[in-house]
Amino acid sequence: MAYRLNHMQHGGRPEASWDHAALAEEAPTTPTVGTFMTYSDKPAHLTAPTQDTMGFTPAKAGTLRTSKVLKPQKIADMDEDKDLQKLFTSESNMLIGLSAKVVVLLSCAAMVVIRMWRAMRPTIALASSGKHGVDMSIPMVPVSVDNTLDLKSQGSPLRISEQVRQGSERTLAKEMHADIKCPLALWDPFGFGKAEPEAHVQNFRQSELHHGRAAMAAIFFVSPVSTQKPRPMHTLMLARERENRIRNAQDAGEIHDMIADEELDKFDSVAAVVQLSKMGRGSVGGGKKWVLLHDLVQVSQRHYGPRQTASVLHSYAKLRRRRLAISLVPLAELEEAVERVAPDMNSRHVAMTIWAYGALGVPPSPHVIDKLEAALRRVVSDMIVGGGDPLIPQGLANIIWAYSKLSLRPTPATLDALKQVAESLIRKMSPQEVANTLYGYAALPRTVTYDSRDTAMSEVPLAELEEAIERVAPDMNSQEVANTIWAYGILGVPPTRRVIDEFEKALRRVVTDMIPQEFSNIIWAYPKFGLRPMPETLDALKQVAGGLIRKMSPREVATTLYGYAALPRTVTYDTRVTAVSGVPLVELEEAIVRVALDMNRQEVENTIWAYKNLMWAGRRRDKSSMRSK
Repeated sequence: MAYRLNHMQHGGRPEASWDHAALAEEAPTTPTVGTFMTYSDKPAHLTAPTQDTMGFTPAKAGTLRTSKVLKPQKIADMDEDKDLQKLFTSESNMLIGLSAKVVVLLSCAAMVVIRMWRAMRPTIALASSGKHGVDMSIPMVPVSVDNTLDLKSQGSPLRISEQVRQGSERTLAKEMHADIKCPLALWDPFGFGKAEPEAHVQNFRQSELHHGRAAMAAIFFVSPVSTQKPRPMHTLMLARERENRIRNAQDAGEIHDMIADEELDKFDSVAAVVQLSKMGRGSVGGGKKWVLLHDLVQVSQRHYGPRQTASVLHSYAKLRRRRLAISLVPLAELEEAVERVAPDMNSRHVAMTIWAYGALGVPPSPHVIDKLEAALRRVVSDMIVGGGDPLIPQGLANIIWAYSKLSLRPTPATLDALKQVAESLIRKMSPQEVANTLYGYAALPRTVTYDSRDTAMSEVPLAELEEAIERVAPDMNSQEVANTIWAYGILGVPPTRRVIDEFEKALRRVVTDMIPQEFSNIIWAYPKFGLRPMPETLDALKQVAGGLIRKMSPREVATTLYGYAALPRTVTYDTRVTAVSGVPLVELEEAIVRVALDMNRQEVENTIWAYKNLMWAGRRRDKSSMRSK
């Protein structure tokens, strides 16, 4: 039984994506922040402010905005397309190839049997056949004018036959054995022809050549070129035509009509799910059309291989993001397929499958997760020895993210295996992959409390990640900066001075690109690891605070006020004027008035605690608004 822990409320989960190997897209979630530590004399035991949806976007595509339409990242669509094309030839090659091999083997067996049979035939039968064994170079009996045989000069009929046979043997032996390299030289490893006359040997050699040509022709018909066409031509043409129609469909309705009106096979079911997951960005709705797709996949999955299983599950996870009901996902049947094919999955299939479970938000059964972890350890072991299909950097990022999303912790054996390849993979990671990986490790359920950097480094490859952060921070976008700082807040340990310097340079660079949630997360994270932003960073944040706070949700307003109240201070906030100098209090109070009626209990309590920690009372109308709640 796999080693599992219940997830502690460490925080939300930013999303992972898979550029290189068709794995993942952004996965919007509702992260939650851990329990806040208060900075007043009397600790207030409050639950943490929760955060709105946070999702990663590709670094090249810009920053994802939760207030805008999500722009999912394409997950190696080209690789998926190639995979689907291979599906039409890879599965049925085996049957045709096996049949052809049987034909070759039977032909070879027949050749051997005939050769042995001919080797044991009596010589006299061969000589009497009139076809072989008579050397016409031996002079025949002279014929007289009156057509009578000269028996006196030639002897008895038996002597004539013996003379013909011996003459033929001498001539053929001289021809065949004069040079062993002669094309007619006999290959006779079993010695069948040692005691046979040369005429018989010549006939044996001719039969051998005939059978050899037949075997060569049979081998030609089962060459690798021919095995690439496993299905009858008309069936293949129909399958290609259906595939092209699915891939070139202008809208989802065309694909759903094909599912309803035509008989589709397992290849078509894979193509349909993959293509539907790529179409559109809004809600996919529901209804009978999705039930038909569910039923098609339900029937076809028992014939899926590793690639097909991973692709379909991955595509359903993307559709689930677009509000496809979980009841319309044939999860139980796909889980059976995963359990069946996991031992044959490569690193890409494993990472796609684990990511899909994370995106679906449904943990696999213990049997399935055990099979997936065994496959993961296998591909990592192959990678260490330089064989197999190596895990790529984004694969590691997505796997770690998915486990944190599922509130599961990999078994110690799996974590140890990943740790062996983490350094080499992290060194090659992009900014987004670095942020995803740090966040995933930070949000994993823990076996110990990270009360120091050393404790955190015992379970998190923090040294390698911090080296990568220094390398990629100048290229991070606003979301990657915010999520990485937030990950340190969840870990509860401060970054090194060099890392925080790189962070703040990047933060000042991207401050104008921020969305309200990123601003809120950054302000929340700093007090969690016990640092205050540098004055120039606070000034840069203050310049954009007004515009962002006006767009904040109730949760973001409460979290932002809480973060400012909990920041380490350089001065005492003994008056409102003093507090306003370090906190965008005017903008926050305007936002509180706007959102107070929509705050839940937790957000109201955190807002009140923040005012208490600021050491002075807010305006009366703010209190009145919160009381009415």
